[in-house]
Amino acid sequence: MTSINDLMSIQSQVFFYLIFSNFYFTEKDLHNELLFLNKTILVFNNNVQYKKENPLDFISIYIRIIDIHKNYESSIFYEKINTLRSLDSTLSFKKDVIEERIFFHTSKAELEHFIFNNNIAVAHETMIKIKETILKNKYKIEPYYYIDLYYIFACIHFLNKNLSAALKFINTIFNEYKLKQKPSVYIKTELMNIIIHFELENYDVTLYNIDGFRKKYLPIFKINAIEKKIINIISKISKNPNSKIKLKEFEKLSTELEASGILTSSVSNCFYINYVKSNAS
Repeated sequence: MTSINDLMSIQSQVFFYLIFSNFYFTEKDLHNELLFLNKTILVFNNNVQYKKENPLDFISIYIRIIDIHKNYESSIFYEKINTLRSLDSTLSFKKDVIEERIFFHTSKAELEHFIFNNNIAVAHETMIKIKETILKNKYKIEPYYYIDLYYIFACIHFLNKNLSAALKFINTIFNEYKLKQKPSVYIKTELMNIIIHFELENYDVTLYNIDGFRKKYLPIFKINAIEKKIINIISKISKNPNSKIKLKEFEKLSTELEASGILTSSVSNCFYINYVKSNAS
């Protein structure tokens, strides 16, 4: 019986499977998305020359597989991470670019894996090594890669209760990068900035920033339900600071989040849930 591989070019096979994986992505069907991503990777692995000529396509697909495995147990996750990290030693085409992409993708995924598993101490140790590598190599990569990593750095410092260090990376994003370079993360950085100033009891600054946030972003961009509730609570308490009211409001929100069963599938949601719980106890 003739198979799809006999009827289609290598590139067509890749596109064919990606159509299905992208469909299942929109349906939030991780099982079938992963199934077709793995089929796509198999096409690359069965056609070594094509893989060598299109390494960036391979990386972009494989990082989606790693992203799905970030919530899996560490042995499975690191099997995927190590497969991608070993790729740059087998290729010569665009080697510098490949090395950069793999470093930033796997570093981000690794830190997220630790945060998802609430292993903040190891996340902090790994972050220090990543920062040292960045300083040493001076990567010339697109800004949005740095915005992603610096936001995660800020999250880790915040979760370690080092607000000044978190604020340092927030200011780095604001001073060195622009909204249009990664709007989704830039906006979350603005919200973390509000949260930090609120925790530092800079209430006038907090209210000023909330007002600016609402005027600048809410008419254009969507924020999720947790973000809306956190902003509303912080705004309410900043207008009339009271520790008892703060505890009551965060306890209420923490109970709501537990009842909703909201997924911790993103670093920002993990950060928000951790932040709310810490203020509810």
